[in-house]
Formats: sequence, C-alpha cells, structure tokens
Amino acid sequence: MKLKLICFFIIFSLIFPAVSICTEFSVGVSPRIVEVGNMEKGESRIVKFHIVTVSSDPLLVSLGHVKGSLDFFPESSYSSLVSNFSEEETTGWLNFFKNPVELIPKGNVSGAGVIKASEEISVLLSVPDNAEPGYHLVSVKPTPYVPEGSAGAVGAMIVAITSVNFIFNVEGNAKREGFILDVVNSDYSSGVIKLKTYFMNTGTDTISATAYHKLYDKNWTILADGSSTKEYVKPQETKIFEAPIMVDLPFGEYNVVTTVDYTTGTSQMNSTISLERPITPAAVAQKPEHISSLLILIILIIIIISVAIYRWKK
Repeated sequence: MKLKLICFFIIFSLIFPAVSICTEFSVGVSPRIVEVGNMEKGESRIVKFHIVTVSSDPLLVSLGHVKGSLDFFPESSYSSLVSNFSEEETTGWLNFFKNPVELIPKGNVSGAGVIKASEEISVLLSVPDNAEPGYHLVSVKPTPYVPEGSAGAVGAMIVAITSVNFIFNVEGNAKREGFILDVVNSDYSSGVIKLKTYFMNTGTDTISATAYHKLYDKNWTILADGSSTKEYVKPQETKIFEAPIMVDLPFGEYNVVTTVDYTTGTSQMNSTISLERPITPAAVAQKPEHISSLLILIILIIIIISVAIYRWKK
C-alpha cells in the first residue's frame, strides 16, 4: 500500500507542473468590420482597428492579408451590396506600418474576461489606378504567438480569432455579367464524359463562377450530371471550365443543359454532344495507306486510257 501511495505522489508531482503552466492565450479585434466608405482609383487612406487580449502575458501578434470572400455577405447586413461586388485580388492593397505587433499587459487589472492589453493598429489602404469599380473587401487576420523565453511559452494554447474586414467602394459603374459562348465534348472514354464550357465575363468586375451540366437522352430523360471547379474570371476574359460527367453510355447523340452560376446571376445553354468511338492508332496508320493505294489505281487507269487513245489515233 505504501509503495502504491508513493508511486501516486511521484506521478502527480510530474503531471501537476505541466498542467499548471498550460496557459490559454486569446486575442480579439475591434471593430470586426470597418466601413472605409467611397474611394477613388489611385487613392490611399489610413484605416485603424484595435487588437485586444485578456491574457496576462505579453503576446506578439502577426498580421496577415486575407482576400475578401462572397461568404461575408449572406451572413451580414451588407448582403444588398453583393450585386456590385468585385472579386479581384486585393491583398496587395494593404501595407502594415508595424508587423508583428506586441501586446503588453498594463497595470494590475485582474479577473476573468477583463481586457489586459489593447493596441491600435494603423494600416495603409492603397487603391490601384486600374482598380475595378464597385465594392471590395479585404481582411486582416491577426495570429498571436508567445515570445521566446516567456514564462507562459511552455504549454501555451493559442486561440483562433476573428479577422477584421475592411469594406469600401471604388468609384465607377460596377457590373457582374457573363454568358456561355460554347459547350463541347473534349473527350470520351468508357465511364467518363469530359465537357468544356467556354464562358466570357462581359461585365466590369472579376467574378467567381462554376459550370454545372445535366445530361439527357433524346427523350429528355436525365441520365447524369456533373460540375467544374470554381474559377475566377476577369472582365472581358474567356475562361474554359472543364467538368467530368461519370456515366457509361453507348455511342450516339445526347442533350446537355449547361448552367454557369456566378452568384449574382446565371447563364444557360442547351447543346447536343456526340459520343463517338475513339480513333485508334491502328486506324490512323491504315488511313494514309488506303489513300495511297486508291491514288495509284487512279493514276494507272489514266495511263492505260491515255495509251489506248494514242494507239487508236495512230
């Protein structure tokens, strides 16, 4: 019994220090959304937000750029702006005056949930001269970590935080538009139909789009469907969306309904594709030989006829 008790105290003494030094570090941002307002092309502006923490230990916070996403709009009060939203790359439009930022607790404030440190962050937002018109979104994601040598570094638990979003409008008439130019069957092998959709962005803003296909027989009975990956399409750019349809069908003609969805609108096209038996290398090799034999035969016939006519005239 004494041996078991001694072992228990030894194990407890080894585990307890590890538990006691495990500290949770968390930081937050305020506000979560910064309305920058209207900006002209080529304009630069300083925007600010705060990083706060309830941790009692010093923290370093690294600031990273994150491209704005359409996912921001349905969950916010800004959903009405999505029809004029440009999805062009904006992460290069932000410049940090200081990165990383150090959060140092001030005073002897204690208690759970009490802010121990706060730091105002200034960021330079610069809109390029060739920026697309409409609303833009760019985010800053703070990532906290414990400085080397800190007492709380061992066993530290870093808590993920929410990014701060900057939303602003670039002057100009924003249009999100596009249409399907063509749909072709690029290849067919047993069990897989590969379709290519040629989609053109006819608007003024970059959009993200996905092509969806539904395959029907001649009687418009649905047989299968498939979709492409999401692609970004710049204004006046034509992008090829490739989508495989997993289905094993006999050779022949089939109907296809293609829809390209770019969130604020869709473009649809009905087309007919032909599934044909692939040409084998052997068949390709035989084709020139067949043509050559036929050509030689025609030449021989012409020579024989010419000789016969010559002798008859003699």
